[in-house]
Amino acid sequence: MYFTNPSERDFSKFIGTYVFEEMEKKQEIQEIGRFSSGLAVMYVEKNVIRSNFIFASYYHLDFYRLRSFGAKIEDVNMIGIFGTFFPLTNL
Repeated sequence: MYFTNPSERDFSKFIGTYVFEEMEKKQEIQEIGRFSSGLAVMYVEKNVIRSNFIFASYYHLDFYRLRSFGAKIEDVNMIGIFGTFFPLTNL
């Protein structure tokens, strides 16, 4: 079971893939999607807080830096278990 607990690196990859797929849904140019995905991964790597519970992990991504520039974005809270990430509603 311990091996199914995703790491911070797994979370960063998940966010990068998620951003890229969302950009594709909005029919953005692939280069813009890749660039946005890369920025998201770099942001996550520096700003994610992970709490390890052996079999699962809690991830908190604080977007206060983006909000300070006027972005209307909520923090992200997720549970990672069995190699999958599940969003949590406002904590």
